[in-house]
Amino acid sequence: MWQEAIGSIQWSDSKAVENPPRAFLSWCQKHSHSHDFNEILVTLSGEHFYGINGELFAFSPGIIALLPRRLPHDSGYSEHHAECIDFWIHILPHNKTTLNFIHHTPATGTVSVPVPLPSVSLLEDFRRAGALLDRMENHLDQQKAHHFVAYLLHELFGMIMDADSKSQTVNIISLVEGIKQYIMEHLTDSLSLSDLAVAAGYSSFHFHRLFLEAEGITPRNFVEGQRLKRACELLKAGQTVTSAAMDSGFSTYSQFTRVFKRQFQLSPSEWLKSTM
Repeated sequence: MWQEAIGSIQWSDSKAVENPPRAFLSWCQKHSHSHDFNEILVTLSGEHFYGINGELFAFSPGIIALLPRRLPHDSGYSEHHAECIDFWIHILPHNKTTLNFIHHTPATGTVSVPVPLPSVSLLEDFRRAGALLDRMENHLDQQKAHHFVAYLLHELFGMIMDADSKSQTVNIISLVEGIKQYIMEHLTDSLSLSDLAVAAGYSSFHFHRLFLEAEGITPRNFVEGQRLKRACELLKAGQTVTSAAMDSGFSTYSQFTRVFKRQFQLSPSEWLKSTM
């Protein structure tokens, strides 16, 4: 979503949609409001119409629109609006700026998610942007304002994307550590890929990929390694090979010896003698 929007950021050409859906246009004309401050709308996902000053305009990922002071625009989203994710910037008085994601789906309505400014220095930049937007008296002023806002959006979206990436990395590490702990506590249980994926809350394919990326080995290899480690400890403690195999989570004696030889190039009995 971010890459698509950042890669195609551009100002709307401000041409109203020809022959718009009558019911949609009627709704927009009846449900509009305005503010005494500038707003900026950026579409991040989805293609949809939005009502501005009694007309419909087309939005797609990366499109920026300025809603100047007191310009009437839709007071919300309705069943007429297509599914989309829009990013709203309100440049308020007293050097205040608010950021919000709006995720709209026709069936369930809208969800608004406020976003904190990822950098305090951006407050001053948005204050300057607001001043530029207020004094667009000619084409040169408009170009300066538009270029500066587009630059700010690139910086802002890049920071948010980086923060999302770091947050996802932390969440993945936490998830994998939790699954590793789960494995250690359930070594004698069935620990197939599908069992672990269910415990993690992911599909088998997605869980396998996340675990491999985080640990450098597959979930199966990790489970086998932990079972072998416990079996070795039990053998050293004096348990028989069969007992150590069963108490470590191996389903059969033959499976245990096969995995053991593959790992150590020795049978369990031979390995035990070599450690004495």
